[in-house]
Amino acid sequence: MNLREVKTGDNGKYGSDLFMANRAILYTFNNQRPVSLQLLATPTHFEEFATDLALYAQDQWTIRRVTVNLGLRYNDVDMSSPALISPAGFFVGERRIPAADHIPHWRNVSPRLGAAYDLFGTGKTAIKGSFGRYPDVIRVSPANPANLFSLTTNRTWNDTSFGVGDARSGNFAPDCDLLNPAANGECGAWSDQNFGRPRLSTRNAPDSLEGFNKQFYNWQAGVSFQHELTQGLALNFGYFRTWCGGYLVTNNEAVPANGYDSCCITAPSDSRLPGGGGNQICGLSTLSQHFSAGLTIWSRRRRITAARNRCTRLRSHPQRAIRRGRAVLRRPQRRAHGHGQLLHQRQRVADGAGVPERHLRCRRRRPCRGTRISATWRRHGWPARS
Repeated sequence: MNLREVKTGDNGKYGSDLFMANRAILYTFNNQRPVSLQLLATPTHFEEFATDLALYAQDQWTIRRVTVNLGLRYNDVDMSSPALISPAGFFVGERRIPAADHIPHWRNVSPRLGAAYDLFGTGKTAIKGSFGRYPDVIRVSPANPANLFSLTTNRTWNDTSFGVGDARSGNFAPDCDLLNPAANGECGAWSDQNFGRPRLSTRNAPDSLEGFNKQFYNWQAGVSFQHELTQGLALNFGYFRTWCGGYLVTNNEAVPANGYDSCCITAPSDSRLPGGGGNQICGLSTLSQHFSAGLTIWSRRRRITAARNRCTRLRSHPQRAIRRGRAVLRRPQRRAHGHGQLLHQRQRVADGAGVPERHLRCRRRRPCRGTRISATWRRHGWPARS
């Protein structure tokens, strides 16, 4: 059993430092001429607490020439953040950050299996295999309320706006009201009008932060053959595979389910394509004319983003689509382990100021498999058993 309690951050020590980023303003120059400036919402800091409980059971059996190792791990990770107050800075007022619990709270049960078989009973040739599930390591919370606040905003800066002869021109000082978000003086408008305030357009759904065996994970399996060629020298041949699940995705809730159309594009004639090309590739998703903010085409392994004129650009420039992602011209094959099972769990989002968004939690397995051959030399002999 292993129990850990971790605290990250110290708002009492670092959260009140008014000069943590000088005077909370950064300048950009191009060829010694002012171009823009960036305002920072300092002071700012965060705190997180994590409790990590892990229980692990393991045993090993040896029956004749077979050695089997079995293990089972239970892991419970619960993170939280206290209520914080960030004092006013040079360009922002006082900010109050609410407390949050279970950000996230994951519970996982992960089996492990390993086996070794002495093929001839001589201790020189062995076949080994392993199989196990491994959840991701959590270092920081993905849903700390402190992350909702906008911490920076940019604005253009023209140091010659007042013309030649004006004392304010060329003085390398932004002659404007930096607290005014609108364009004034030598400065343009804030690039982020929500600067210093929380952005409430998105939030995490419960199943994206809590659940049993819903955390991002990967399965790993491998089979290897080992043979001692001579004393201190052995040959290894192995096959390994890894596949993952529990991915998070984001969807724009401003586009309803009926806001997508399907379209086809014609593949270019190319001897490298199946059948020489020239065929129709259908089943592609595109935004309808009422929702033409952008087009994203998902394949089994890649994603291609096109312009807002939907499939017209793909039809006009199919070679460009190939260069950006050849998966457009590949017909995916279904596999037993579930390639492309994109939507597995759903994540909703609350409507906030501006354009609302919808989040989806998906489980898209991405396998990684292959073989590996290696030679091992050991000075003190070669043990065949694990």
